[in-house]
Amino acid sequence: MRKVFSSASETIHVFAQRSQEEGRCSNVFFEGDKVYSYGTHYLLAEFIDNGEAIIINEGYSSTTSKHISYVTSATSHYKQYFKSDIDVNLVYLRINKNFNLLPTARKKEKYINEIVKSYNNLKAWDKFDKKSQQWKEIKSMYRKVSSVNLDDFLAAEKKKKQKAQDVKLQKFFNFEVNRVNGSVDYLRINGDFVETTQQIRIPREDAKALYKAIVAGVDVTGRKINYYTINKVDKSYLTAGCHKISMKNIKEIGKQL
Repeated sequence: MRKVFSSASETIHVFAQRSQEEGRCSNVFFEGDKVYSYGTHYLLAEFIDNGEAIIINEGYSSTTSKHISYVTSATSHYKQYFKSDIDVNLVYLRINKNFNLLPTARKKEKYINEIVKSYNNLKAWDKFDKKSQQWKEIKSMYRKVSSVNLDDFLAAEKKKKQKAQDVKLQKFFNFEVNRVNGSVDYLRINGDFVETTQQIRIPREDAKALYKAIVAGVDVTGRKINYYTINKVDKSYLTAGCHKISMKNIKEIGKQL
């Protein structure tokens, strides 16, 4: 069993599979339920609730931000909590700031949406001090803005985000970028490898063998490909660990293998 890996992305993806107790590369390592960035002084993420959920600790340096992005993507199939969303003091400061900006804001929906989102994220955690003064004030500010209808605003935001995502995907297919975060993953062929939008590389021959099995109607559930186990295949997606890959894209790529 390998314990030394070539990159932070690979190390974090192996950590997310929970298939071994330790692993490392030059700047990331994991032991059991915890993964660290550059040393034990910075706990990047930790599995909780018997491995059913994970707490991700956001940082500020550019390198740490990359590690946060990797761990967020790699553990997307678990229940995720972010430190800034579950610390009642941090949430209070963020909501209070947005609430105070509302009176003079040109686009009030933006600030209302941030307040509602922050409130819901904290409430979903449900392990904070509900008797604290910060929580009382958070509830008060939330009640004052929650009656606003956000449907039109959220629909417009969704359309805007999808347009931006389409541009990023095209850059991935054109080899202008190597990584694109999103709820759905896509593939491209690069020489002897098939690459995912999460920067995972699968040998071309392995991908070809898997595609032939899928086309032949073979049940590939439970099949291993690299460190990943195929969890589910249906008409729309192939799910393997943190990857949820478009079947339409798989068929397009498969025909080129």
